[in-house]
Amino acid sequence: MKLWVALAVLALGACGGGGSSSGTVPSPPKLPTPTPLPSPATENPRGHLQHIVIIVQENRSFDNLFQGFPGADTVPSGPLQGGGMEPLRPISMTADFDLSHLHASAIKDVDGGKMDGFSTEEVFPGATPTPLPYAMFSYVPHAEIGPYWAMGKSYVVADRFFGELDASYVSHQYLIAGQAGHAINEPNGTPWGCDSPPNSRVAIVNDAGHNTGSVFPCFDYQTLGDELDAKDVVWHYYSQAYGQNGYIWEAYDAIRHIRMTNEWALHARFPQTSILTDIAARKLAAVIWVTPSLANSDHLGSHSTSGPQWVASIVDAIGESPFWKSTAIVVLWDDWGGFYDHVAPPPGDQFGPGIRVPLLVISPFARAGVVAHTTYTFGSIMRLVEDTFDLNRLTTVDAQASSFSTDVFDFNAPPRAFGGPFGNAEDRARVLAEPPSDAPPDNE
Repeated sequence: MKLWVALAVLALGACGGGGSSSGTVPSPPKLPTPTPLPSPATENPRGHLQHIVIIVQENRSFDNLFQGFPGADTVPSGPLQGGGMEPLRPISMTADFDLSHLHASAIKDVDGGKMDGFSTEEVFPGATPTPLPYAMFSYVPHAEIGPYWAMGKSYVVADRFFGELDASYVSHQYLIAGQAGHAINEPNGTPWGCDSPPNSRVAIVNDAGHNTGSVFPCFDYQTLGDELDAKDVVWHYYSQAYGQNGYIWEAYDAIRHIRMTNEWALHARFPQTSILTDIAARKLAAVIWVTPSLANSDHLGSHSTSGPQWVASIVDAIGESPFWKSTAIVVLWDDWGGFYDHVAPPPGDQFGPGIRVPLLVISPFARAGVVAHTTYTFGSIMRLVEDTFDLNRLTTVDAQASSFSTDVFDFNAPPRAFGGPFGNAEDRARVLAEPPSDAPPDNE
């Protein structure tokens, strides 16, 4: 049985209800070993980079956000499962609807590599008129995402970057640990993690992809943060504050030995806009994860187009600071959000790699105006941190991923001057002046 066909069958079992109500945290899982991805000549960042900033935006596929980008692999239409093609139409980020994009949806959309399951997914209309029946076949109008395209044209866009076969909760765990304790979908109570209500549960699947019950969403597997601590490398995670459901996007809230110890006070930073004041105060940690507010997230239902300006405010602040000459900024989107993408993921296991999402790499050592076609995954982001700070691999996700190659970095050339700004002073001031929000960036 082909791998994708097997996964599709197993997904049906994984989506079943029921399961144990036990709060026992499972032991660190023995993850299956995926097929190794090809690894071309790589560029070693050690000795060149001192800061890595990982900006995590929300729910866009590559075809949706970078449709028509020069040199990138995009298509103007996608297949309907019953036959025929549906053109990709422009739909604003302010549109009020959502698309199914949990674990089973990812496997159904991929459909064994045929990438033709998208048309069978549900479109959830909001308060505005019902969107197109095939709203998943859409792209963001280019006028709304000018800063992203400008960054891509000055630095690197990767058009073979793949996330996980799941939605945001699991995806954020993979960005810090290369696993999610065999969890799928998201906890049934908010916030997500060790601060969840006592009756919260998240579904667990085994190595074969079968649902084996559910557990309280507070785990104890090792993370990049633990490895950085062992090397005395300072790291921070910026997100919304507790009380505004902000811990939904504080991935380390799901790691017991960090949330329930003094590690939390050392590394968790609230609100997320404080990264701008920290940069201004010359206090940039060596490794940083940053998650947005709902308004700045690019998420469906945000009713906002301010995400590109939010990202530009961080990129510009670093680019105009003394940190620029030793920093790599990676901007990624945590899952595909239900939007169509035509490129089949590489072989893997029941957790990923998943559907293609955009990736921008901005650095004085990044190539100028390059579209990178090498296959990269969330494990490649982990490897960038590991390679820079001489850390061990955590799971097969990073061990089997490709490190960033010469199509992304050139550490033999002198660092380039900053190519921005990509936003403006008014937008940065607006971001800093934003009041705390009660709305999390996502709830799936």
